[in-house]
Amino acid sequence: MASFIQWNINDFYKRSVGINCIIYDLQPAILCFQETNLKNNHCANIKNYTGYFKNRTLAFRASGGVATFIKDTIDSENISITSDLEVIATLVKFHKPLSICNIYIPDSKTFTKQHLKDITKQLPKPFVLLGDFNSRNTSWGCTHTDLRGQIVEQFLEDESLILPNNNQPIRHNVSNGNFSAIDLTITNTNFSTLFDWQVLSAYSDSDHWPIGIQYQNHLSLNKFSTKWNFKKPNWDLFSENIEYELTQNSLIDLNPNCNQLKIASIVKKSTDIILEAANLSIGFNTHQNIKKTVPWWNK
Repeated sequence: MASFIQWNINDFYKRSVGINCIIYDLQPAILCFQETNLKNNHCANIKNYTGYFKNRTLAFRASGGVATFIKDTIDSENISITSDLEVIATLVKFHKPLSICNIYIPDSKTFTKQHLKDITKQLPKPFVLLGDFNSRNTSWGCTHTDLRGQIVEQFLEDESLILPNNNQPIRHNVSNGNFSAIDLTITNTNFSTLFDWQVLSAYSDSDHWPIGIQYQNHLSLNKFSTKWNFKKPNWDLFSENIEYELTQNSLIDLNPNCNQLKIASIVKKSTDIILEAANLSIGFNTHQNIKKTVPWWNK
């Protein structure tokens, strides 16, 4: 497993203590920061990480910008992206290479669905597009849907992409006390099962909380495997757990116009409920994977 941190830090140097705490506690392989507020042509340093930067060029003061840091022990290289948005892309050479595209779209920047499509067309697959989109939509946990949120939602549906976001709030507006979820993580639909996504609310230096992403970057080579233990399942407990969770979570939406994003959210929640119930009522057995030796004359 490799761990990412996605975070609108609202000034790299003001969050240096928080950044160091996260590195010490979580030892992430990848750090993706938005709103770094670095001066043009300035590159910040983090020990034992290689940095990639896109700083805002036309500004009266240091503002905006994105930066991605990759552990020195992992090979990586820049992916050239043509866009007028603040975006940087990096090819991370895991067992299966992964493109990480880090983006910041301030409220003042107008963008279209085509802007986002043009970026993803330049990314080798599989990819993750993450950052602060400043786009609000009830489908990913905001209290309302704005035009920008509609643009992103349509982009996701057109390109068959998915959000690992779990509807948790990510930003706290201290001026009015409102919460929102404007930091998004977007990936290929058939690739999303390799990600575990959560808001790290224990780290609260910025008005945004960091996001922790666990990525299964290669198949396990473990000599042991786990399987469901169907010898003594407790089906009554299994049914009770599922029934209880379904009453606590409003998952069913019979609206015929239900969009793909909502359907994907319902499927993910339903799957999580079933797996948790199975874990409690069925459990696992661990088996050793023993590969039989093939006689030399059959090789």
